[in-house]
Amino acid sequence: MGHTTMKQQAALEYLTMYGLAIIIIAAVLVALFLLGVFNPQQFVSQQCAMAGGFQCLSYSMAANGMLTLVISQSTISPIEVNGVGCYVNSGSMNIEAPNNPPNNEIYMQIGSNATFYAQCYNSANVPFTGSIGDIYTGSIAVSYINSVKGYHEIATGALAIKISH
Repeated sequence: MGHTTMKQQAALEYLTMYGLAIIIIAAVLVALFLLGVFNPQQFVSQQCAMAGGFQCLSYSMAANGMLTLVISQSTISPIEVNGVGCYVNSGSMNIEAPNNPPNNEIYMQIGSNATFYAQCYNSANVPFTGSIGDIYTGSIAVSYINSVKGYHEIATGALAIKISH
């Protein structure tokens, strides 16, 4: 075997090994991409944080922007919830009355919980719509009357939620 043939064989082995390594790395990256490892939405944690006296027990959002929210209340008095809003633009809370005839208020004893439904709005103040897996980040507001003292208050909170259905 001549010196030139050995150099050619070494060069061919070199290219083959590095070419194979590059193909393997590319295959691994494609597999990771297909598994969603590079999708930042996969790592966004959902949260619902309310002001003192209220706690989000569960929450979910449909693709049409309808929020289902179970809230517990531990304020110092029973309350009558007369509206819930879900919004991005703080200039418009879009508080809507719960559908609870005859007066469309929901009475909550201290330590009780209730389920509310609210249409969420985007930054243009139009009803939010999205696809399953999309993230909605905004605020929530609960309008209520203290049943003992009779004064009106609005409790607000932050919401980051993935559309689930």
